[in-house]
Amino acid sequence: MIRGRRILRRVSWKYKPQLCVPATGLYRGRTSRPCLEYEAPNNRAGTQERPMKHIVASQKSVAQAAADLEQAVKRHGFGVLHVYDLKQTLEQKGAPIENECRIFEVCNPHKARSVLNEDMSLNMALPCRISVFEQDGATKIGMLSPKAMLAMLSDSAELAALADEVEEAIEQMIDDAK
Repeated sequence: MIRGRRILRRVSWKYKPQLCVPATGLYRGRTSRPCLEYEAPNNRAGTQERPMKHIVASQKSVAQAAADLEQAVKRHGFGVLHVYDLKQTLEQKGAPIENECRIFEVCNPHKARSVLNEDMSLNMALPCRISVFEQDGATKIGMLSPKAMLAMLSDSAELAALADEVEEAIEQMIDDAK
């Protein structure tokens, strides 16, 4: 894919350092620069690709769905570390948005410890986030798939199993709150 003067190739979901050379052969006096290359994940035999996003609609208001989500998180042995009110924060920064959006940072400390003991650099993928937001006049609750994210960051079978457990728990929390 060509964007401006730079050539970018998307081939893999895994980070692979590569040199990108602009179409002109020079990039601000240098002949090359580091960039990212992506490759779509392989679909193993007998498995289906899962979407990166899991979003469900709710008949509740954002406030009620957020309150119910907080209770569901606690029932499933996770904790709410922080709740961001994105609409309020952006409004205070002079960049208001129209729709409500609350982002919950949730974590199960035992599962987080297992991930960090396996690979400390995965701290950047923690904690999990669940969003309660308005879109097109409807309330929605969603998350990015922990399993898909960890699959991009690690080949560990133990971490894949752990991410699967976390994803199932968070999907259940979302279903409980909707």
